[in-house]
Amino acid sequence: MAIDVALSTKIEYNYIMDHLKEFIKGAIEFQKETFDCSDMSDEDVFECVMENVESMIEHYSFADYTKQEEK
Repeated sequence: MAIDVALSTKIEYNYIMDHLKEFIKGAIEFQKETFDCSDMSDEDVFECVMENVESMIEHYSFADYTKQEEK
């Protein structure tokens, strides 16, 4: 039972992280296409995008969640 739970949790974590990675890739592409990042390294662009992602998550509310559930 404990092994099943641990495996399920790991699978969920990997699933979420795979989706997060794809989201971040898309956000990096958007950042580079929309803004002049020529003076930024790839790591600097990544850090900028991650700050935006962290802010989005931090400000995500229950109201936002329930709006999506209603659709």
